[in-house]
Amino acid sequence: LAFVMSVDRKFRPIYDALDAKNNKQALKLCNGILQKAPQTHLAKVLKALALERTGKPEEALEMIQQVRKAQPPVTDTTTLNTLYIVTRTLGKVEEATQCYENALKLQPQNEDLALGLFFLFAREFDFKNQQQYALKMNKQFSKDKYFFWAIASLVLQVPPNVPTHPLLSLSEKMMEKMLKEDKIKTLEELLFYLTITDQQSKPQAGLDLVNKLGDLFKFEEEKLGLEANYLLKLGKYSEAALTFKKLININLDEWAYYVGLFDCIGQSSLSLETTDETKEIIRKNKSQNKRSPYLAEIEFAKRFGTGEGVRTDIEEMLVDYFKTFGTKRCCYLDIKPYLSLLSQSQHLSLCQKLETLIETNITLNRTYQLVNYQKIRRELGFHKTLGKEAVAELVNVLFNQYEEVLPLTTSFEKTDDLPGNDLLILIVLLLENLARSHQPYDVHLHKKTLIECALILEHGLRKTLFDSRLKLALVNVFSSLGSYTQAQAVYDTLEIKHIQHDTLSYLLLNNAVRLGGARETLEVAGEVQRFNSDARKELSELAVQPFRHGSYGKTIEFVAVRDHLVYSHQAAVANTEALYAAVVSRLPDLAAIKTQLLQNVKALVTTVVDMKTFKSKRTET
Repeated sequence: LAFVMSVDRKFRPIYDALDAKNNKQALKLCNGILQKAPQTHLAKVLKALALERTGKPEEALEMIQQVRKAQPPVTDTTTLNTLYIVTRTLGKVEEATQCYENALKLQPQNEDLALGLFFLFAREFDFKNQQQYALKMNKQFSKDKYFFWAIASLVLQVPPNVPTHPLLSLSEKMMEKMLKEDKIKTLEELLFYLTITDQQSKPQAGLDLVNKLGDLFKFEEEKLGLEANYLLKLGKYSEAALTFKKLININLDEWAYYVGLFDCIGQSSLSLETTDETKEIIRKNKSQNKRSPYLAEIEFAKRFGTGEGVRTDIEEMLVDYFKTFGTKRCCYLDIKPYLSLLSQSQHLSLCQKLETLIETNITLNRTYQLVNYQKIRRELGFHKTLGKEAVAELVNVLFNQYEEVLPLTTSFEKTDDLPGNDLLILIVLLLENLARSHQPYDVHLHKKTLIECALILEHGLRKTLFDSRLKLALVNVFSSLGSYTQAQAVYDTLEIKHIQHDTLSYLLLNNAVRLGGARETLEVAGEVQRFNSDARKELSELAVQPFRHGSYGKTIEFVAVRDHLVYSHQAAVANTEALYAAVVSRLPDLAAIKTQLLQNVKALVTTVVDMKTFKSKRTET
């Protein structure tokens, strides 16, 4: 312990200097240690790290190679782990691999060293070497978890959507071996087994596993959910229907269970009694005022309703749903899929009925009702048919409704979305639609409309500083106006982080250079590139966690995320736009070009005049 504390005291200042990015100080401290003890391998590795960070990769690699060639080989895990970090940055991971292998030749029974080498392969997503080394560890240390590691590494070598791949069959046989030996002891191991059978489209195998190892499930609902889905895939509709009914009794607000039950009814000739029983289940559950039973009633009518009265029934069900849940933000999205079932003549009828359900007093619930009502009208096409005067009238109504509810939101936090903000977005959509549909298209009218939209959105942002929907809409408006500086200013307030750089940066990058934002493009593209690079490094570290914790199915998810980053379209766009912006930013500005052109023209004119004078004098002579 005293030795460890001594070593810690010796190297702590170096770690502190590296953390503070004071690489010169770290080099100085490393050299001080190496002068006193030239064979201090950790000091050499830390020096290599500092050298790499100061832009001296050749010298850093030289230090790493000294450690690799050391005799006896380095076996300290701290030194080897740090060495891996340096070699990965240098693109020379094989140096770290060789160091681990040398160490294991010296200490073949050192399990920590073996783990270090396996995790090195895992961080590099080297699945084949992972698999081979995990089998070697299982044989050497006789631990079942290493056999599972080998199976997981095998599955990771299978390309997506190749159910007949031979490695999947091999993985299943290896899992079957563990099952026969009664070595599947955890739910994670069972779920991983099910992942393998699912990838091969073997529902019967999955069902057998669930039935045999059902005791591993902590919650009955989870087990029944898997069982019901396997029965449905196998075409055992009566049994699947019974299981889905059990699930609905356990959790009456889970929409997926109703859909599964309806799939069973739709795929089979189940008796009328089953259909009537399903109706009764829905009717009974509606009394609990949960969304799923109400939507299930509409879905049932959509799938199995017959006769002329079905559309009328669906209309009444939609009205009933709005009456119960019209004050919820989710109301519009819930009933949107069913609006297309109505006939043209029912559109007006539905809106008239919904309008009568809206509260008359100014309340927050009334605002939610108004928003859902207007979204429904927009979906049904009423907003598109409005003329200029009608749009202006509706815009005024919506804006007044927004202003009316503001006094009721004084207790809201600044980070909260105000209920009326959706009204402002509806106004912007109305105005933009009117400008775009004007015949003939009037670019000046469109720009004027965009300015009005910007004013409306900025007015809303004064009341709520953190509504991302208003900000995203405003970024689009400013981009459409050609005001890139303003668009970026709003985009910056979104405080984009992590994966959002990959999903939202298109808002600026698509138009940046075209709008004269070459410098800004380099900044945004740089953020995307940094995120992509940092995230891939983080994923390398996270890739070992499923193995540590026995969550083998998660390994597939981590690889999927890694693949998304490697093949990210937006990262490719960012790289391309950055190159384009770098070229444009090196061009002289327009003012300099104009000045240079004027000087060139002036020089040309002067030259012509001088030539004429020269010729004239020569003629006289």
